[in-house]
Amino acid sequence: MNQPYTNPTNRAMEKISDFEGVLRVLRNEGVVLLPTDTVWSLGCDATDFDAVQRLLHLKDSNNPWHYEILTASVEMLKSSISHLHPRLETLLLYHERPLSVMIEKKRLSPGYFPLEHPFLTFRIVKDDYCRTLIGEFGRPILTTAASPNDDEIPIAFSQISIDLLKAADYVVKHGQDETEPDELSVMVRLSDKDELEFLRD
Repeated sequence: MNQPYTNPTNRAMEKISDFEGVLRVLRNEGVVLLPTDTVWSLGCDATDFDAVQRLLHLKDSNNPWHYEILTASVEMLKSSISHLHPRLETLLLYHERPLSVMIEKKRLSPGYFPLEHPFLTFRIVKDDYCRTLIGEFGRPILTTAASPNDDEIPIAFSQISIDLLKAADYVVKHGQDETEPDELSVMVRLSDKDELEFLRD
């Protein structure tokens, strides 16, 4: 069956409207539901206390492994961390798959993120939509998989619960029709001896 024709100009306008809607909510302490380069996630301004508390309430989990801070570039990541080890920076620049880096609190810029976790996990997104969104927003986004717990992670929009869809202040339209599952990110940390340790590959 032939697909109905959609004017390219209309598609472009819808994309711009969708993009502006996400940014408006993020800038006003809201929580959005968006696709990342791994899974569908709840997200908010990672530096805003009230926004972070709302997201933590929706997830209802104190497990630090359930949260990840997305940045648009190495430069944005380095602005959040007191010192990014050259080994981590090189790996982030050249790793082809999505790569999550676990950073201990002592290595972070003091007071930058309103989370009490002993460590935070960061990822420089490779997805064009997310990278452009975060770059335009100008600050990192705190995310967590769009599920009450991480036992059933939604790899497609259709798998997200109605309760979470209603709880989010904005649901991104981009990517809702995609059904191909994305890979989970590779996860790495720097040991006390400054050696790379792969926690998930």
